[in-house]
Amino acid sequence: MGVDLAALHGHLAAWLDDGDAAGLDAACAMAKREPVDVDALLSFVADYGASRDATDLALRRLRFAIGLPVVAGPVCRRPTGD
Repeated sequence: MGVDLAALHGHLAAWLDDGDAAGLDAACAMAKREPVDVDALLSFVADYGASRDATDLALRRLRFAIGLPVVAGPVCRRPTGD
Protein backbone atom coordinates (compact mmCIF):
# COMPACT_ATOMS: atom_id res chain seq x y z
CA MET A 1 0.00 0.00 0.00
CA GLY A 2 1.33 3.43 -0.92
CA VAL A 3 0.92 6.83 0.54
CA ASP A 4 -2.47 8.58 0.41
CA LEU A 5 -1.62 11.26 -2.17
CA ALA A 6 -4.63 13.42 -1.35
CA ALA A 7 -3.61 13.61 2.30
CA LEU A 8 0.04 14.16 1.41
CA HIS A 9 -0.84 16.94 -1.03
CA GLY A 10 -3.10 18.49 1.60
CA HIS A 11 -0.27 18.64 4.12
CA LEU A 12 2.08 20.08 1.53
CA ALA A 13 -0.48 22.67 0.42
CA ALA A 14 -0.88 23.78 4.04
CA TRP A 15 2.86 24.47 4.14
CA LEU A 16 3.16 25.98 0.66
CA ASP A 17 0.06 28.21 0.98
CA ASP A 18 0.05 29.15 4.65
CA GLY A 19 3.49 28.36 6.04
CA ASP A 20 2.02 25.69 8.31
CA ALA A 21 5.16 23.91 9.59
CA ALA A 22 3.06 21.10 11.06
CA GLY A 23 1.81 20.35 7.54
CA LEU A 24 5.36 20.03 6.24
CA ASP A 25 6.32 17.83 9.20
CA ALA A 26 3.32 15.57 8.56
CA ALA A 27 4.11 15.32 4.84
CA CYS A 28 7.72 14.38 5.57
CA ALA A 29 6.64 11.75 8.10
CA MET A 30 4.22 10.22 5.59
CA ALA A 31 6.83 10.16 2.83
CA LYS A 32 9.35 8.56 5.17
CA ARG A 33 7.16 5.71 6.40
CA GLU A 34 5.12 4.80 3.29
CA PRO A 35 6.11 4.06 -0.34
CA VAL A 36 5.72 7.12 -2.54
CA ASP A 37 6.31 8.03 -6.19
CA VAL A 38 9.36 10.23 -5.69
CA ASP A 39 9.15 12.00 -9.05
CA ALA A 40 5.46 12.82 -8.60
CA LEU A 41 6.06 14.04 -5.04
CA LEU A 42 8.95 16.34 -5.88
CA SER A 43 7.28 17.55 -9.09
CA PHE A 44 4.11 18.45 -7.16
CA VAL A 45 6.11 20.67 -4.83
CA ALA A 46 8.30 22.20 -7.55
CA ASP A 47 5.32 22.98 -9.81
CA TYR A 48 2.94 24.17 -7.07
CA GLY A 49 3.69 27.86 -7.50
CA ALA A 50 4.56 28.75 -3.92
CA SER A 51 7.32 31.11 -2.86
CA ARG A 52 10.85 30.04 -3.66
CA ASP A 53 11.82 29.80 0.02
CA ALA A 54 8.85 27.60 0.91
CA THR A 55 9.40 25.41 -2.13
CA ASP A 56 13.14 25.01 -1.51
CA LEU A 57 12.65 24.11 2.13
CA ALA A 58 9.92 21.60 1.31
CA LEU A 59 12.06 19.95 -1.37
CA ARG A 60 15.07 19.71 0.98
CA ARG A 61 13.00 18.31 3.85
CA LEU A 62 11.21 15.77 1.62
CA ARG A 63 14.44 14.62 -0.02
CA PHE A 64 15.99 14.14 3.42
CA ALA A 65 12.91 12.25 4.69
CA ILE A 66 13.02 9.73 1.84
CA GLY A 67 16.79 9.26 1.99
CA LEU A 68 17.88 11.23 -1.06
CA PRO A 69 20.73 13.74 -1.04
CA VAL A 70 19.28 17.04 0.15
CA VAL A 71 20.78 18.97 -2.75
CA ALA A 72 20.47 17.38 -6.16
CA GLY A 73 23.93 16.76 -7.56
CA PRO A 74 26.93 14.48 -7.07
CA VAL A 75 26.35 11.41 -4.94
CA CYS A 76 29.28 12.31 -2.68
CA ARG A 77 27.27 15.08 -0.99
CA ARG A 78 25.97 14.12 2.43
CA PRO A 79 22.36 14.90 3.40
CA THR A 80 22.24 17.33 6.30
CA GLY A 81 18.53 18.09 6.66
CA ASP A 82 17.61 21.76 6.84
